[in-house]
Amino acid sequence: MKIILIGSVPPPYHGSTIYFRSLLESRLRDVHTVYHLDTSDHRTIDNITKLDPVNVYLAVKNVFQLIFMLGARRPDIVYVPLAQKFLPYIRDGLFILCAKFFSRAKIVVHLHGGDYFRKEFYEKSGKFAAWFVRKTLSYAHTAIVLGNSLRCIFEDLVDRIEVVPNGIEDPVARRNGSDTGRQSEKFVIGYLGNFFESKGILDVLEASREVISRHPHVTFRFAGAWTDQEPDTKKAAYRLIEEYGLKENVEFAGMLRGGEKERFLTDLSIFVFPSRYEGQPLVILEAMASGLPVVSTKGVGAIDEMVIDGETGILVDKRSPQQIARALVHLIEHPDVCMTMGKAGRKRFKESFLMDKNIGKMIGVFEKVYGES
Repeated sequence: MKIILIGSVPPPYHGSTIYFRSLLESRLRDVHTVYHLDTSDHRTIDNITKLDPVNVYLAVKNVFQLIFMLGARRPDIVYVPLAQKFLPYIRDGLFILCAKFFSRAKIVVHLHGGDYFRKEFYEKSGKFAAWFVRKTLSYAHTAIVLGNSLRCIFEDLVDRIEVVPNGIEDPVARRNGSDTGRQSEKFVIGYLGNFFESKGILDVLEASREVISRHPHVTFRFAGAWTDQEPDTKKAAYRLIEEYGLKENVEFAGMLRGGEKERFLTDLSIFVFPSRYEGQPLVILEAMASGLPVVSTKGVGAIDEMVIDGETGILVDKRSPQQIARALVHLIEHPDVCMTMGKAGRKRFKESFLMDKNIGKMIGVFEKVYGES
């Protein structure tokens, strides 16, 4: 079987590029012939989705590269990850159209996000954009989503829908099996992700006021990058820190990769990530793999299928700093619960979210598509 994988690799570092690199370098290459159409734009994350000359040039270049590859490689399957905003989706739609009209390949689309694609993009788009999405997706043989709760995104757009949960390598195995226990003497609550307002960073800072008032020894540590797309988010964050007198309890670790990220997670006591728009965040899997209880958001993407409320972490409503604070205080004041949840999260990670399991399921989807008429 010959497969063209279309996608970007880091930098910049975010969930989709990290996952695609793992897929590209996986054992999929050992069992089938894989070709890569590299759509990477190695500028900063601020350039994603922007309409600028470089993005337009890259999109046109990639479309013509795909047409050439379709003729030269004659693939059986073309794999297209989908964007969730219209301008970048135009390029993805053109990839689908090229695969449809310049080859006999079956088209597999993969959504790494959540129901934002349906509720905020497709259903709120203008008539032309909605028609373009429907038309292009009608040529897809199969759509891949991250959880059963996300099947509804494509239920009337693509005939066949497969569920493949995300996966990552086990960081403990990379450390030659060393324990996941805390290395810090402090009680540290951590957040890991780019600093978008929708990722909940301001909610965490709001919650930190109540937590610190009751437990002054607690440190909140944030790892990630500010973005030029949201200058007001950075201003609001520092305003809250100043207004609530949090300077002594809040740390920013910057953008972390590889071993730095693992050390960051090892030093934490609790992981908090109350994002409002997600699919199945890799950062939550990284926290579970590190044996941390997770405080996150219920009813968002497939988070409910990762974090079992009351067993591996605590789920709160969107935009609920008070609920976040209560959850964190509960875990701080019940260290036995904190430890039990962390161990249960690591067990769940090993059972369901290892990268090898993800790759096995992806191979299974490709082979199923290949074998169907």
